[in-house]
Parts: sequence; structure tokens; C-alpha cells
Amino acid sequence: MPLGEPMKKKTVLITGGTGSLGQALAFNLAKTNHVRIYSRNEEKQFYLSEKFKKNNLDNFSFVIGDIQDELNMKKAMHGVNIIIHTAAMKDLIYCEKNPDQCIKNNIIGSQVLLNAASQTGSVERICGISTDKAAAPSSTYGASKLIMESIFYDFSKIFPNIRTTVARFGNMIDSSGSLISYWVNNPKSIYGLSDPNISRFFFTINEAVELVNQVVSTGKSGTVTIPFMKKIQIKDVIQKLNPQKVKNITGIKPGEKISEHLISSDELLFASIGKKVIVLSREEESFLVKKIDPKVSKNFDSSTADSFSNSEIDSILLKLKNKS
Repeated sequence: MPLGEPMKKKTVLITGGTGSLGQALAFNLAKTNHVRIYSRNEEKQFYLSEKFKKNNLDNFSFVIGDIQDELNMKKAMHGVNIIIHTAAMKDLIYCEKNPDQCIKNNIIGSQVLLNAASQTGSVERICGISTDKAAAPSSTYGASKLIMESIFYDFSKIFPNIRTTVARFGNMIDSSGSLISYWVNNPKSIYGLSDPNISRFFFTINEAVELVNQVVSTGKSGTVTIPFMKKIQIKDVIQKLNPQKVKNITGIKPGEKISEHLISSDELLFASIGKKVIVLSREEESFLVKKIDPKVSKNFDSSTADSFSNSEIDSILLKLKNKS
């Protein structure tokens, strides 16, 4: 499958395929490909199957299984051409409280997936999904994803015939599991604010699908692609949903940061900065400090990055409320 060729008439395996991103990718790709959805949740698989049928899509199949089960992964990969690895333990707080499970799912599970893929003979491309929390991580979750990125890079060197890439991005604001989605439907559950200055990068599900498609189609093996994203000050959201709680400062939780970063200062050594994305490639490491335009570098940190406007935040919250 040549670089730049779009995904058509391929068999695509999506791990964690019943999650918000997995479902969006499945609907997008099933129009021109056969999509195989791998997850542990049979109830979600049933409801997703019904959604497919209602949308007159029949290019799909399901596999029940755990990402750590290598034998089952091999069976699921039979005839698969492309793998998109979204399966992970993602909640920062739960990962902090259950680091062993985070390691098993995000690190060992990723290694199991790659081991299985190396033995299929049909896999052409693999794309792993990472997070901005992998940049200079302070949490178990972020560290697990940074290690996942390293595992994918190592695999790309050992198996150059399989184009192996990673997409790293921030919080999906409109996913069913996002904190803001939960707050919109349960404003009374907002207890307070960790810190008055806390900010996060946000990305929509549609933007995530577009990025993943781009990375799978055009990404160079061994690279990590990171889009520029806008940030939101969390206090601005709470002010709109439950304003009396803005002044209730609860304190930073273990592993939590006041602001997030797209890349670490060390990663700048092997980063190519474009207009819309940053591409990390260890093959281009120069050990020279690059001169970065301050107008660009301010967008590396959510404390200084461009913000969603007040009207954009209102529009997002309204869409989330209507979606529920």
C-alpha cells in the first residue's frame, strides 16, 4: 500500500472499537472498507451493530476479546490490512489509582498487539492513538502512553515492511466519556476547580477521525503526528454550567497538571513544525536547539495556546446538551 494511498477496499481492525473514537472511525471507514471491531464489551457491540444496520452499512464484523490475549488478537487479525489501536485505559485518576492495570492495558496490551501483527503476514499499516499527556508526563497514564509510543517506534525499526505510526492529541471534547460531556448533563456534579489556571487542549471527534485517516494514509513509519489544538480554561466551562462552584478550589490531584503540552522541550530536537501539525521523527535528531517562531511555540503549551472563543464554547456546550 503506497504512501498517500487512501483506505479503500481494505480490512481494518479497530481495537477499542466501541469507544467514542473507535465508533466514529468505524462509521467513517465502513463506507469504503470492511471494518472489524475488537472490544471487551458485548453490550456496546450489540448497540453499535444496530447503529450500523440503521445506517445501511454491512461492511463490519465484531470480535469479543481482551487486548492482552495474544492468541485471540491473532485470530482477530486474520486477513487484516490496517490496524488502528484505540484500546486503552484512559482515565487519569483511575490510572493513578490502578497503575498495574494501566500498565497491563496500555503497555503490555500494545506489545501483545504488535507481536500478533508481526505474525499475520497481511498487516500493512498500524496506527496507535496517544495523548498530549505523553509529553513530559507527570501521570501514570501519560507515562504509559509515552512508553507505548516508544514501543511503536521500536517495532517500526524491526518490521520496516509494516508502516507503524502514532497520532497524539488532546481531549476529545464531544466524546461520551469526556468530563465536559458529563458536566453538561450533570452540572450539579461539579464540585469545584482543581486550580484557577487549569487549561486543556481540546479536539473534536471529527477532527480526530480526520487526523487518524491522514496519519494512516500519509504518515511516515516511526513518526508521531501531533495537531495544533485550541485550549479551554476549565473555569470558563464551570462558569457557564455551575458558576457558584468556580471559587471552590479543590487542589491538583496526583498526576494532574495545571497545563498540558503538545511536545516536551527535549522532543523539539527531533520535531518538524508545520502549519497544522508537528511530526516527531527520531531519524531526524540533530541535537541542535531549533529557533522556533514565538507565535508558533506559544501553542505548544495550553496555558499560552490560542483559545476557543466564548461563542465557540457556548456552541460546543449546546451541541453536547442536544446530543444527550
